[in-house]
Amino acid sequence: MAKKVQVKFFMKGSKPKNLEKAIYVYKTATIREALEIACKEFAKEEDVVLPSMENVRLRGYNDYNCLLSDTYDDKEDMTLSSLGIYAGQQMFLEVKSDNEEWEDHDPTKLQLFVRRFVDPESDNAGSAPSGVFMARCVQVDEDANVGSLCALITKKFSIPVGQKVRLIKKSATTYSITAAKILNANEDDRTLNLRLKMDLHLMNGTELYFEETADLTLPSPAEAFFEREANMITVNFKYLTGPAEPIRIDRRETIRTLKERISAKICLPSNKFKILRGINSAGVEIKAIDSTLSKLSIGSNHTVFALEGTPLNTGEYNFRLMFYNPMSAGSPSLVVGDNNNQDLPSMTSADGANSRDLFDIDEVLVATGKDDSLLTFVSQIVISEEMMVEDIRKRVWDALVEKNLVEADNGGLTPSYIRLRDLRQSTMTSVLVDGQKLVEASKLAVYEGRSIVAELLPEPETSEVNHRIVEFAYVNRATWRFVKNMRREVVISTSEEEKHPTTYLADAASAALSIPAERLAFARIPYHRDSIDILEVVSYEFEPPATFANKEAEYQELFLVIDTNVQMTYMGNHERQLIQNFLTKKSEEKTRALRAKYSSTSSSSNNYQYHKPKEAALVIRTRSRTSEKEHKGGSVGSSNGKNSNGVSIRTPTRRAGKAAARHHASSDTDDEDDTDYITEKSGVEMDLFGDPA
Repeated sequence: MAKKVQVKFFMKGSKPKNLEKAIYVYKTATIREALEIACKEFAKEEDVVLPSMENVRLRGYNDYNCLLSDTYDDKEDMTLSSLGIYAGQQMFLEVKSDNEEWEDHDPTKLQLFVRRFVDPESDNAGSAPSGVFMARCVQVDEDANVGSLCALITKKFSIPVGQKVRLIKKSATTYSITAAKILNANEDDRTLNLRLKMDLHLMNGTELYFEETADLTLPSPAEAFFEREANMITVNFKYLTGPAEPIRIDRRETIRTLKERISAKICLPSNKFKILRGINSAGVEIKAIDSTLSKLSIGSNHTVFALEGTPLNTGEYNFRLMFYNPMSAGSPSLVVGDNNNQDLPSMTSADGANSRDLFDIDEVLVATGKDDSLLTFVSQIVISEEMMVEDIRKRVWDALVEKNLVEADNGGLTPSYIRLRDLRQSTMTSVLVDGQKLVEASKLAVYEGRSIVAELLPEPETSEVNHRIVEFAYVNRATWRFVKNMRREVVISTSEEEKHPTTYLADAASAALSIPAERLAFARIPYHRDSIDILEVVSYEFEPPATFANKEAEYQELFLVIDTNVQMTYMGNHERQLIQNFLTKKSEEKTRALRAKYSSTSSSSNNYQYHKPKEAALVIRTRSRTSEKEHKGGSVGSSNGKNSNGVSIRTPTRRAGKAAARHHASSDTDDEDDTDYITEKSGVEMDLFGDPA
């Protein structure tokens, strides 16, 4: 290798990017021999078509600024060492046509690389000469303009008479506003007099394309081709469990075009599958099939998933339809307390089947949400945010009839008996009224998998567009209990409130609870609260309905209602404590149930369970000088450590007493707190100083 030198050879093939090869050449090799070696190496490239050796020469080159230098004319037979060519020297292979003459190097001129553009997608691309794509070096004066450059290209490339030259500069970066720029879009004198360096900012090594055209005002195939190439991306798609397959597509194309390309590959009609973002079926469906890939931020190497099913249109979503059936949980019974035994807690059952529960949870706690057992999942229905509520009601009715949840032919039931409600975290909110679109009637955002509730009414829905939802919960102050079957929800129209601002509340509660309006008093509870327990209600102040006439009202409210004729009793401290303990226990049970519910899925997929290692107490006792004299035969260890001259390793036992209890209080291991584990351990004695027996 000491006799060779590594030379870097560069060449411009049919692609804009430089081709580079590092070749070891003998120092004694001539320029002609080095040229032959480089031509043989570059001939192996697909995008390089070399002319005859007479039309190729070596030149000095600087890859940093793309500048050509020495031509080595009349030096072809000189060796590399005599020319001072060192390791890492850069050289360029320049080509020309048969009817061209080599140009001498002029460092004062502007060097440009010019290539003829032939559209590879056109019919004439196959008949074009193989060497037309090769770039040629052109030298022009620094003050040359567009007109002089076009004349030079016409002569150098032998452009036929009557054809004009259109110059195109391709953008060197992918983030440019335009992929190509036409330097002479017309034949105006102002355009032809544009200076290449000062006006168009062309530098040494700039690569230009030219195309022949009869009229410069016609659309440019080169510009369209470069724009298309700059926007070409590769989108991967997955179907079922197969590997991802690439599709090369223009990002200005629509999702519909992409679906057609995918449809041809998976042999499935476009209306039989969806396009989801991501690599699996958990992705979000792309519904705007007439939007472009760039508008939807789908770039190169992005992956989409093809999922069989009926695709949704823009604005359509899959809703979870829930059926509200309050009678499925059974009818609650009214428990009337005895005034003589008002301090004693009421029992939920007399047979002892639920003896551990001293109270009925519905009598001491009012929750704003609905019990999950009262909501039955029906199916998924497709609803558009622009769909009218009456159309949604009809679609919901068809789904309920299909699942046999309602009987269309029994009792004259019609879709008007169905009330549609929004559902948010098990709480039914807005009532959807006819005459409005879903996006207008609902206060919740529309998204995939949202829930909607269908409630069967005893009479047709008559709610007005402008209304409020008020829920009444009756409190029996004689026993300080909520009455389960005296909780009612009513829809009050805005017009009714405006007509009777001071009495509408009492009238609605009186009609719902069958108590005279003049005997009612109210306490308003914010509906965003999850629950209210009876211990809070004891300290509430109940006010007449006229008090709420001038207060700002919310769309959905909860009112606690009392009958002023019912004598209020005192709740003893003992009963308060029992209720508090009961509520605490129920809260803990609910927490454990939720924890078990959400952890069951993860635990079922992984059966491994970490077990903490067993721990032992290490006790080290050193022998004194006296004991060494008295016990030369070693020590006799015992588990209680009375006569241990060596090291006693033992585990904690029940006899550890208070010390072990203190240790357990600060321990974070499971086994240390296990009394069965503690009692089954036995002491292990080790004598490190005694002589062998």
